Amino acid sequence: MLRMVFCMCLLWWTLPAHATLLEVVTEEGPPLQYLEQGQIRGAGAEFVERLLHRAGYSYRLSMVPWARAELMATTQPNVLIFSIARTPIRESQYQWIGRLLTIQYSLFRLGSRGDIQLERLEDAKVWRIGVVKGDVRANWLRDQGFAYASGTGPGLEEAPTPFDNLRKLQAGRVDLIPSSTLGLVGFCQQTGQRCDQLLPILDLPFRAELYLAASQGTAPDVLDRLRKAYGQLIKDGSYDRMLGGYQAQ
Repeated sequence: MLRMVFCMCLLWWTLPAHATLLEVVTEEGPPLQYLEQGQIRGAGAEFVERLLHRAGYSYRLSMVPWARAELMATTQPNVLIFSIARTPIRESQYQWIGRLLTIQYSLFRLGSRGDIQLERLEDAKVWRIGVVKGDVRANWLRDQGFAYASGTGPGLEEAPTPFDNLRKLQAGRVDLIPSSTLGLVGFCQQTGQRCDQLLPILDLPFRAELYLAASQGTAPDVLDRLRKAYGQLIKDGSYDRMLGGYQAQ
């Protein structure tokens, strides 16, 4: 049964001068954001919460599948979303607050699948590749000419969450997945899997700048306060202390 992760944690920081309640959405993506005893933890989530506290806004933090997070952030005002890759197609869909991370992606296979050898991206088109629905990696691969799989043939196969995607790889339902080393290490730690069973076999010419962004319709004064708080966390060293160790992995 596909695992659908949903967690809503009500975290109130009420200041009368800034009464707007912000909905904040993310997906499970350890070690940056993950569930621990029903609470959303991780360096990315903690940084965003510190920013919101610094800006003085009440908020409600939810962990949902990525497609749902994007739907909320593209159809409702006063929604923040992280960690979202900033791409040309998304540029006008969101209002960008601040960069969280830079991530390098590769194609990974199981160590036992020595039959899969890639010298260039085109070679991957004969294999079944697991992607997360709505994820920037799926969009990028489609832009490179990869089609969705038909039946049991090669192509892209969608999963609702990164955990489901990783499980498909482990079960042999897909042959490859695009991921960062940081992301896979986090998932291995969360699930108790051995990371040495997952091997990067092709670095992708694709880095993603992951951001905290706001939905269109979010008021300019809210954006100004959030961006100011982000700048303060850069200046006082909070950003480097909390996120500096996760860059470009």
